[in-house]
This record gives sequence, structure tokens and C-alpha cells, in this order.
Amino acid sequence: MTPLATLALILGLAPASGSASPDSVVRRTHVMGTQLTIAIWAEPRESALETAEAVVREVETWEKRLSTW
Repeated sequence: MTPLATLALILGLAPASGSASPDSVVRRTHVMGTQLTIAIWAEPRESALETAEAVVREVETWEKRLSTW
């Protein structure tokens, strides 16, 4: 999944899957000196998990590029 597609999912801009109640996944981690909380609603649940992990990996990539810690 591309970063832009991931961002679209986070912002709720992606088309709905047609389900009335998609599964939710909340992923919390510590990056850039603060806590990051990601909430994803998608079906199937595995898709939400994969998306949350992709977001964490992308933020960690940017942390490595930008951080002076």
C-alpha cells in the first residue's frame, strides 16, 4: 500500500467497502518523542491490521530521516 493510499484510509477518503460496521484496529507506539495512536476501520480486520502496521513503518521511516535524537 502506498503512503498516499494509507493516508486516504486514515482520513476516511477511501471508498467504503459497503459494510455497515467495519472492524476497527487501534495501534499505539512511541515515535519522535511522543505517543502515536492510529485507529483504522476496515474489512476484513486483517486489512486494518496491515494498514496500521504500514502507517507505523512509514512514520518510523520519517523519524529516522528527521530525528536528531
